[in-house]
Formats: sequence, C-alpha cells, structure tokens
Amino acid sequence: MPADAATRRLLASEPFARCRRMAEDAARDDHRLRVLLAEVEMKVIESEFLRAKPIAVNIDIAAAVVEAFLESGEPYASLDATRSARLRLVIACLQYLVMPHDAIPDDSRHGLIDDLTVVRWVARVASGSEGHPVDELEE
Repeated sequence: MPADAATRRLLASEPFARCRRMAEDAARDDHRLRVLLAEVEMKVIESEFLRAKPIAVNIDIAAAVVEAFLESGEPYASLDATRSARLRLVIACLQYLVMPHDAIPDDSRHGLIDDLTVVRWVARVASGSEGHPVDELEE
C-alpha cells in the first residue's frame, strides 16, 4: 500500500472498492472492456486536465494494457495470478476514472484530484515500481 495516508484512504474508499469488485467481471467480458475504453476516451476528450502530461501518459498506458489483453484473445481464466491482478487493478483504475460520483465528485472544483491519485498509484503498481498487484488486491 502507498506510504501516504490520504492515498491509503482513497484506495480504501467505497467507490474504489466498488471498482475493484467490478473489475473481475469486466475482465471476463470483452464487450464491457471495449465500452470502458470508449468511456475513458470520451472522459479524456472532455477534460483538459486529463489531457495534460504526465496524467495523460498514465491513462494511455492503462488503456493500452486493456487493449493489449483484448487483442491477445487470451481468456482471462488462463492468466497467472500476477497478470490477472495487474489487469484487474488497471480495469478498476479506468472504471474509477469514468465514475462521475467517486470519492470526490468529478463536477466539484477539485473533482479530478482523486482520479489522478488512483491513476498514478495504479501505474506505479502495474509497472512494478511500487507494491505487487497480487498483494495490493488482497489488502
């Protein structure tokens, strides 16, 4: 888990926990993943903040992970524990990003700060620079 208390609280929030629970079902449904990717694309197009670097790069990488999984045609059930955990974290992150009423509602003044925090944390975990995907899903 992250060192700072604010990020730990955000990751333990009900909105992010809901996204984590939904991620496994989404990972098994190609259509849901394609819809999610389209929703992410629309959210980024609509938000100047989300188009700014480096957040845009992290969002692009997260979307690319899901796109690569879809293009591989590999069944979710065949993924090893690390790959499936990494995929679920990335899916949860993208679901959180498109959720308008998350820990800080997106239409509030600072409503995308929590989204930015989740995207950055998931990018660090998925890349291996912080934590391990399997451990993060168990906490």
